[in-house]
Amino acid sequence: MTKNQITMSMYTVKNRFRRKREQQYCLNLVSINHRVTEFMASYFDIIFALNELTHPGEKRLIDLCEQNCKILPDNFRHNLQCLFTDMFVDPEMVAADIDVIIDELEKI
Repeated sequence: MTKNQITMSMYTVKNRFRRKREQQYCLNLVSINHRVTEFMASYFDIIFALNELTHPGEKRLIDLCEQNCKILPDNFRHNLQCLFTDMFVDPEMVAADIDVIIDELEKI
């Protein structure tokens, strides 16, 4: 994946999530779970592509990234933990959590 493709992928994911948020999906827990799952799949695809690594599958991705990826966003684990906590504790914060995660990814 080229840097241009990665940038376009991040832009697409960010806009897709924001569009869904604007369509009032924010407080529907099933929808939140679905959208976050889609976002996370793209997020990890981008991280592994940036590190020129093959995607290892769906298990223990945070640990595997921390062990194998030289390029990671700042506050990688913390930001993901905030997102996962807010998904069901404070769903109104999910969009803000995703914005933070994307902003950190864009800084790389």
